[in-house]
Amino acid sequence: MSDYNNRRSQRKPYIATIRYYCPVIDHGEAKKIDDESLIIDISSSGVGMFVGYPFEPGHVLYFREIIRNADSPQTTAVVRWTEEIYQAQYRVGCEFA
Repeated sequence: MSDYNNRRSQRKPYIATIRYYCPVIDHGEAKKIDDESLIIDISSSGVGMFVGYPFEPGHVLYFREIIRNADSPQTTAVVRWTEEIYQAQYRVGCEFA
C-alpha cells in the first residue's frame, strides 16, 4: 500500500531508466534481482519507480548508476511501499539510504 501522505520531501516528476540489483529471499531461495527500472519521480529523500518484482518494505535497491538529481549523489534506496499497478508491474516508493 502506498504511503503518499508520509513523505518528508515534495516529489517532482522525473523520467529516467536505471539499472539496479536487490538480494531477496523468494520462496525460500536466495536470489539477486538484477533489472532495469523506470524512475517516475524524485525528491531530496527518495524516488518513485516502476519495477517488475513485488519488493517488500525494507528491501534495499543498489543502483548501478549514481542518481544525480537528488540533493546529493545516491546509489542505494530502501523500499518503503509497493503497489501492484498491472499484472506483475509494480510502483514502489523508495527512501534514499
